[in-house]
Amino acid sequence: MIQHYIYGFLGLNKKKVSGIFLDIELFYNYIQQNGQIFDEWYFNNIFDIKYWNYLNNYKWLSNKETDMLHQGILNLILFLCYQNLEDNNSTIHKHLSEIQKSLIRFSSKSPKTQKLYHLVEKAIKLVENKKDDGYNIEINTEIYKSITWTLKNIILVDKNMLTEDKDKNQR
Repeated sequence: MIQHYIYGFLGLNKKKVSGIFLDIELFYNYIQQNGQIFDEWYFNNIFDIKYWNYLNNYKWLSNKETDMLHQGILNLILFLCYQNLEDNNSTIHKHLSEIQKSLIRFSSKSPKTQKLYHLVEKAIKLVENKKDDGYNIEINTEIYKSITWTLKNIILVDKNMLTEDKDKNQR
């Protein structure tokens, strides 16, 4: 807890959050350009930050930037859940309790972000059930539906959102 305040005071969170925005942009762009979802290698080697630790409301971010951060992080978690369908030894199992703690503290006023939050929360529960009960077609179907919703309503719809904000800031 003290470390969190020290980082906030020294501005280290700002640098880390800026890096997370770049990861979110890379994540979205890859899906938009390649039409495919990442495999486990990406989550072990490229998207290897504990993003869920940054599901906070930062005073220096606008509401739009906060929504982009929250949605990006929630999407990364959702795609980790999806990855669990492909591989039982998925990265997410190591971090389930940490992710759940971050989700408990999470808050957002955005309806789209809240819906995504509930999809992620449900996906985490499904991953837990799969861990205990093994493969289940209902678990897979629910996570696939969640992935489809976020692709249609966030990732593919907002494909220029991050670059538009950058262009405005450069003017």
